[in-house]
Amino acid sequence: FGDLVGDGARIHDWDAMHYYLGSKYFPELGYRELYRCIAKHERESGRGPIVDRGEVRNLDDYVTYSGSWTATPAGECRARFTPERWEAFGEDVDGFRRLFDLSSFHAALSDHGYNATPVHTAWLGVLTNAVPSTRAGLTALTLVDVFALVAAVAAIGWAFGPLAAGLALVVLGLGTPWSLLWTGGSVGRFAWLGLLCVGLALLKKDRLLPGAALVTLAGLLRLFPLAFVGAIALHAIIGATRARRPGGDAVRLLAGIGIAAAMGVAVVVANVDAFRAFLENSALHASILPRTRLGLGVLASLGSAGSALEALRDGDRSFGVLLGSLVWASGLLLAMGFLLARLWQRREPAWTALCLTAPLLFAASPMAGYDYAWLVVIVPLVLASPARSGMLLAALAGLGAASALVETGPRQGLQSAIVALLLLGVFWHEHREGGAPPGSPSAAAGA
Repeated sequence: FGDLVGDGARIHDWDAMHYYLGSKYFPELGYRELYRCIAKHERESGRGPIVDRGEVRNLDDYVTYSGSWTATPAGECRARFTPERWEAFGEDVDGFRRLFDLSSFHAALSDHGYNATPVHTAWLGVLTNAVPSTRAGLTALTLVDVFALVAAVAAIGWAFGPLAAGLALVVLGLGTPWSLLWTGGSVGRFAWLGLLCVGLALLKKDRLLPGAALVTLAGLLRLFPLAFVGAIALHAIIGATRARRPGGDAVRLLAGIGIAAAMGVAVVVANVDAFRAFLENSALHASILPRTRLGLGVLASLGSAGSALEALRDGDRSFGVLLGSLVWASGLLLAMGFLLARLWQRREPAWTALCLTAPLLFAASPMAGYDYAWLVVIVPLVLASPARSGMLLAALAGLGAASALVETGPRQGLQSAIVALLLLGVFWHEHREGGAPPGSPSAAAGA
């Protein structure tokens, strides 16, 4: 209802600062210099003692140091600004500081940096370089995410009907831990979700080329939606293999993926160094153990911040880790087998292939809980049955209760278990009933 952050605010100061400054000044800051250079500006503005009393994360190794570290050669700002850009950077930092309580502003320097993909940075940088960091300007930028969320719900309603739109609204509005408290009121954080849902809707409407292209663009913005792209490509390849005269749908799907991928390649070629830096930063970021991750790997490790597979990779050969790794590997293989078998055995429409990827995405790798807004893609399959709709609503209630009543560590495991039960229940029920959604070719053949 317009309350994007949860406390009546329109701007999520902490998250918006990272995505505004990180994208606007990416040529100077890259992925490593954001906190060092903010600290330098604060010192030049006479607030060095305040910086010293806090903590600053070194984005080279993710180790947190006393703020006084930024006054040493190791912690100094290494970015190369022109005088004009440094002045603009300082003005933008000052603009954000005015949004914060002063102590929380400096506490933000201990977060995990700016980690958007090069494609995300490229389009967002166009906006952030054009819009000033005033309260009015930042409020206007939050409308990008508002538009993305509205587009996501509207697209599902357009393709699957008003009841589907209502259920999607419930998922996005009440779902935890992907509530807007994490990323609502930020800058460009929900663009991937809007693209994903509009792409799903276009696939349902048999507009395969633009649908596949938008899903691919969602993957280029946030990476994990590339799992959906893989399912669409697999659907196209299987369809072409089984057809006597390959072409048509398969060509349109693969062309859409290829066109969007070419756009991403163009961004990479234009700035190879940014892509290389992104790969290095992603490897470093994956080594930390955030408290918000969900997935089969977290469930298999009994809810710890990491996953059993990560512990195994780090040399832990205890019985619990080996058992957890076996559970994770078995679940991943079952999810892959389920998707492959369904696409091979049945003439599923392309949009259903995207929905059927949900168990594989849950199993593949633990991801931040706020990214689990992607669960909205199962709404079309859930809606086909009152039993499945009940499962989804029960899961939303359980996730919310866990968030409110359970401490952070055990909460990850419990919420991962709830999502696992939801996916098992929905897809087992859907498979047992024949799998084909109303109106699909296989449903018509069965009738």
